[in-house]
Amino acid sequence: MRSADGRRALLQFPEACGADTTAKYVSLHCADNYWTSIDMPTALHAQTLLTLTYDGQVLPPKYGFPMKLRMPSKLGYKNPKHIVAISVTNKYPWLLGKPGLQLVRWS
Repeated sequence: MRSADGRRALLQFPEACGADTTAKYVSLHCADNYWTSIDMPTALHAQTLLTLTYDGQVLPPKYGFPMKLRMPSKLGYKNPKHIVAISVTNKYPWLLGKPGLQLVRWS
């Protein structure tokens, strides 16, 4: 699903590159060393979009070049900009690369 205004549904990318769409998480890596993750059902939602253009032109840096994520279905949630890599994993991405780190749950 590509719209005329340069947005693509995120669900197209895992399918196009042969990624495992049954994985639990999608991790988004940004040029400014920021990264975040979303769960796969959110990534596969039709309203989760990767924005590639602004006003018919390549997305300018101040708006998130080379691409940014928009999730209208998640009000108040982060919308990362300057995305340079997307990865798919079954492990919670925050714990990847952090040996011995334990997740603490507050109740």
